[in-house]
Amino acid sequence: MIELRGVRHAFWAGDQPILALDGVDLAVAAGEFVALVGESGCGKSTLLRLVAGLLRPSQGTIRVGDEPVTGPRPDVALVFQRSVLLEWRSALDNVLLPAEIRGLPRVASVARARALLARVGLAGFEQRRPRQLSGGMQQRVALAQALLLEPAVLLLDEPFGALDAITREQLNDALLALWAARRATVLFVTHDLAEAVFLADRVVLMTPRPGRPAASFAVPFDRPRTTAQRYSAAFAELCLTIKRAMAQQESGIEDNGARALGGAAR
Repeated sequence: MIELRGVRHAFWAGDQPILALDGVDLAVAAGEFVALVGESGCGKSTLLRLVAGLLRPSQGTIRVGDEPVTGPRPDVALVFQRSVLLEWRSALDNVLLPAEIRGLPRVASVARARALLARVGLAGFEQRRPRQLSGGMQQRVALAQALLLEPAVLLLDEPFGALDAITREQLNDALLALWAARRATVLFVTHDLAEAVFLADRVVLMTPRPGRPAASFAVPFDRPRTTAQRYSAAFAELCLTIKRAMAQQESGIEDNGARALGGAAR
């Protein structure tokens, strides 16, 4: 469903290019849930924006389904780390915004929006404005909004990163329940290895900048996922394996840096 081949992307800071991604080859099967992890600045969010069509790659090709990505498309939804809800609209009207932009029939859209808000635990909060909702509730609205048009691809950029641990686990469960209902293809960016392992079918570790996939870890746990799995020895071992791989990358950077400094000193 998602395919990146030879993708390279650079930003410009004045007249200096900053290479964010280089040589990215990644394929995600239809209905697969893939988590992207890696140190800050490795290009995870940039990769999502490229797949969403918000950025154009400096080099390489990106396809969703059978079509090249040339810009934003209605079958791809993106959820950001912090909700971008409109303050003057109610929760219900924020969820309805994609349908309004597309000019879809309101009655059917309202029914679906109400059902989604109920699925994320916000029944009874339809008329609340964003300022009347907690951060976790705002992210629930953002998730419902992203799912309103039943996208084939769902991109999530650390959507629960700013939330407390209890709320985060609750939203992990809500996301998995919503995903199980339609099995959209998901790319999920997170810094939390336990969250990645709990949610995903596969965890992809990115190299430090310029980012590219360095390793892929299959998650062997049955679905539906359970709270008990989070505290099992096998779960902890997989998290530790990924953490060790990240540490090896960091050690390699330090060693290379030390050699470079040593060479300069000589």
